[in-house]
Amino acid sequence: MAETFQTEPIISVLTGYQRYFAKPPAQPKVFSRRSAFSESFDLYKVRRGAASIERKGLFVGNHGFVYTYKDVGTITPKQETELTNVFIAKYPKKGAENLSKITKDISSGKSLGVEKFNSGGTMIPVQKAPSGEEQVQMFDGNVIDKSQPGPRGGFGGPQPVDIRGRFQAKGKYSATSGYEVTTKRLDTLGHHGIYGKEGAGKELQTRLAGAKSDDEKAEIGKEYFRGRMKQWNVAMRSLQEKPKKIKLQSQAMSLRSQLPTGDEVIDIRPLSNDAHRGMMAKSTGAFGETAAEMTRHALGSMAHFGSEHGVSYTFVIDSHTHAILQNFRLDRDSKNRIVWDREALKHAFAVKGIMATDEIFRLHNITKSQNEGAVRRAHAQTATRANKNMTSTTIGKEMSVQTGEMRTKSRLHASIDMISADRDMATLIKEHMIPYFQEQSAKNVKQFSKEYIGLPEAIPMKDNFVTRGGSARYRAWAAPYITMTDYTFEAFGE
Repeated sequence: MAETFQTEPIISVLTGYQRYFAKPPAQPKVFSRRSAFSESFDLYKVRRGAASIERKGLFVGNHGFVYTYKDVGTITPKQETELTNVFIAKYPKKGAENLSKITKDISSGKSLGVEKFNSGGTMIPVQKAPSGEEQVQMFDGNVIDKSQPGPRGGFGGPQPVDIRGRFQAKGKYSATSGYEVTTKRLDTLGHHGIYGKEGAGKELQTRLAGAKSDDEKAEIGKEYFRGRMKQWNVAMRSLQEKPKKIKLQSQAMSLRSQLPTGDEVIDIRPLSNDAHRGMMAKSTGAFGETAAEMTRHALGSMAHFGSEHGVSYTFVIDSHTHAILQNFRLDRDSKNRIVWDREALKHAFAVKGIMATDEIFRLHNITKSQNEGAVRRAHAQTATRANKNMTSTTIGKEMSVQTGEMRTKSRLHASIDMISADRDMATLIKEHMIPYFQEQSAKNVKQFSKEYIGLPEAIPMKDNFVTRGGSARYRAWAAPYITMTDYTFEAFGE
């Protein structure tokens, strides 16, 4: 039985500067959104011959106060290099000064009417992972498989199972070779084989709405997938026979020739092309696009889905409540055709936690409490969002994580100085700082900005860098910002 669970805010504060080449005035913007990043903003354009390339930027965080410009100008590649060099030489240091002032004000309770927090200092490893729940580098290697294999088979190959390892049975948990984690709600159509606005998907939604307990909701989810597997297997068997129609034969090879005869790794690249996706989705009408992708992923991860235990799936039921369905497994029928093993999917239950797998790690004595793992994983994910090259971060310590040099395609990162709050500080930020900042910025944006993060500054550049003409001139600016990541808001909308 899961331990008594209490919600806990998981907050990081990020500050810094972003560069623009624009015509004033700056436009202050306050936002709160569940996305891990802000929307993107125009920074400037770079002239490339007769054309120009837009440079855009975005900010890490769920809540934020940022400056943007409506009217951006165009510079040359040489001027862009000069702008970047001057920007990273001066403004990351100023961003660190802003962060120190903000955290000092929080710690002293200035303007917030709250008590001082105790700083942390816990260092945690960081890995490149798509979600916070997949940040497992810090956990026990005797249970967790911490290797990070890339997609097999090159382009179109399957991603590995999200959390892999030797999870033996603990309490009501069945033994499993890994967990596929998702923050998608079980009652939302259009993901992981949950579809049908008028059919099974709609029936699933109706049954979930009438359920009397979270465990009952998990059971309903399990029965939904067991019903779907029966239909999916009709398609699976059909696809492993030689196509009868000449058109299908010319579009793709028989699936049988691509499936493993034993436990060896399968090359699923042919299954990722349009022809096979069409066959999987349309051969019998039983496969929707997401179910076909779910099956393709399982076929490409036979070491786990084809193992004795199979793989567990998690879904969100409600805020801080998750369903765990065990186990999704592939097996062979009497004619040696690979099919979904409906009998293996027989365990379903609800679990409370910030993340679905918090209790699993506690039961395996990997963490002392549920919240411990979730907090560390969420902060690790914030760190890798801020800088994909980070290998560790420290809770409760101010860190300079991004100088503004990094570029993702045509998007330019701002400078980032960050502090991942411990429990006490996170509570102060969640309950007092965010509401206070929103209230004060609404009253007087300029005064709020001047007091906490400063105002946009004109970057001193060479005279010929300024475009002359008109009532106002385009010029280089360094615009300050403050953002806050908020895991529970991002995951559950709280």
